[in-house]
Amino acid sequence: MGCFDEVTIRCPACGQIIMEQTKAGDCTMSVYALEDAPPEILADLVGETIVCSECDYVIHFTMITKPLVIPY
Repeated sequence: MGCFDEVTIRCPACGQIIMEQTKAGDCTMSVYALEDAPPEILADLVGETIVCSECDYVIHFTMITKPLVIPY
């Protein structure tokens, strides 16, 4: 059994706090809010589907990319 980090996610339907574990970061038993999680933690959530235990709301994580234009 190894260490992990956790991300807290607030259900948009009922407000229930959902805890999701990840082993993508430093695994120091840190707890991050979804809004403040490091990029490697957020990337690990891509493709995950979480169901709120309170109201059965389904949360699916996808990645949206934004092009960056760098002038010459």
